[in-house]
Amino acid sequence: MVAPVCTGMSGADIYAAVNGGSGAQSIDYASGQAGQAQQLYADAAQTLARVQGGMSAVWTGSASEGATASLGNAVASMNAARDSLTQAQGSLQNQSVAFNGVKNNVVQMAASKPDVPWVDSHLVPWTTDAETAASNWDAQNQANIQWYDRYMQSSSTNAQQLPTTIQAPNAPA
Repeated sequence: MVAPVCTGMSGADIYAAVNGGSGAQSIDYASGQAGQAQQLYADAAQTLARVQGGMSAVWTGSASEGATASLGNAVASMNAARDSLTQAQGSLQNQSVAFNGVKNNVVQMAASKPDVPWVDSHLVPWTTDAETAASNWDAQNQANIQWYDRYMQSSSTNAQQLPTTIQAPNAPA
């Protein structure tokens, strides 16, 4: 099993943190913006490729070859940007799903574990209401921590998958 990552947070802290903000709205917005930008780059690459093809059909010679090669580099750059934005959008969508998953599964709970009187835990031969309440708190606390750990592990993976640069194609020699 992977070591927990949310050390120091109780189940109640986790519930408050996950439910205290605007949710996945900013992640969803960023994902939508990446999708729109990705489409703009795809459209630009297609337009430049059509121009490149038309230019090749009507223009010949070394000037044509240079212009065609330059447009080819521009098309490749547009496609590289499109691919990076597609990757970013996927990572952001995965992050949104992970956040909503933890938000929908953590439970609201008391900030501190209920006390179990000494008599209940040492002298009463049956399970008392106080012992049941303490046991339920332990189970809820552990479940919230486990959900949050899964979310944090997913967040780490999603962050690693976000592109940080656009790999430009190699220019012709």
